[in-house]
Amino acid sequence: MTIGERIKQKRQELGLSQEEVADKLGYKSRTSVFKVEHGITDLPLSKVKEFAEVLKTTPAYFHTTMKHI
Repeated sequence: MTIGERIKQKRQELGLSQEEVADKLGYKSRTSVFKVEHGITDLPLSKVKEFAEVLKTTPAYFHTTMKHI
């Protein structure tokens, strides 16, 4: 699972829209969040921390890989 997929999953678990997350992060539109979730835009480490704060998790959560059995 990619960082973007984990961000999307966590956002959905919290019942937040892309627009709500964008607003909390200071982005001008939800398009920025869409691009992150779909891997279109690289995410700087500083933004990973901000996403973690908004999504009530840790930056490490986004870097953990999921293994399929």
